[in-house]
Amino acid sequence: MSSAKKQSTLKKTKDYLRLPFEVYYSGPLHYINIELMTSEHKLTAPELIRGVHIEEGRSYGAIFYCANNSGAELNCCASGLHGELRPKWLRLVSEDDLNINQGDDYGVTVESNCIDLQAEQDEEADYLEPYGGSLDMYVLEDETPDHLILDADGDRITVNSDGYLIDENGDADEQNLFVDFGSLADDEAMQEFGTLSREEAQDQWIAELWLKNFPKLPVVKITKYAV
Repeated sequence: MSSAKKQSTLKKTKDYLRLPFEVYYSGPLHYINIELMTSEHKLTAPELIRGVHIEEGRSYGAIFYCANNSGAELNCCASGLHGELRPKWLRLVSEDDLNINQGDDYGVTVESNCIDLQAEQDEEADYLEPYGGSLDMYVLEDETPDHLILDADGDRITVNSDGYLIDENGDADEQNLFVDFGSLADDEAMQEFGTLSREEAQDQWIAELWLKNFPKLPVVKITKYAV
């Protein structure tokens, strides 16, 4: 009996639509990393943030994991409905390769409760230090996964984005439809998942940094985004 047929015997034992899952993209996926640069090793005041370093590249063989899956998150990944970026409910597990092919540096200005992440660099730019706590962004817009692993913490059932079981050779067994993702399109509950844009990701990142380092100050508003 093939591994796909063995897996199909598990079909009625669990609600695989709502269990933790993994999703695999062979790639390339567009990758962006943003890191703030400071004039002092310890960040004690907003004005010490003087620059931002941006790296872009391509990720290959990326595996993401969703621990809290209502079914909507699984439907989102199978259907390629993520929005622009990897949503917060997907965590990177591993990737085969990450090629960085571009790097840019900008100045940062903080004034009147606003922050500009694409300001002109000042004369001390070469002496700035990375603050840490960088923002990683994987662009998943219009991306369809190579396969998904249902019940990632248990039976680990491998299916393609159409719901067919994947056999031991990595091919879809079109005689074994394990999950009919197409049938979920009309279920409103299966459309209730969070998405994330570049702007939203940067807003959340800066807000978290401000609350951690400057809890007594109002969170700044980004007037110009890094990317």
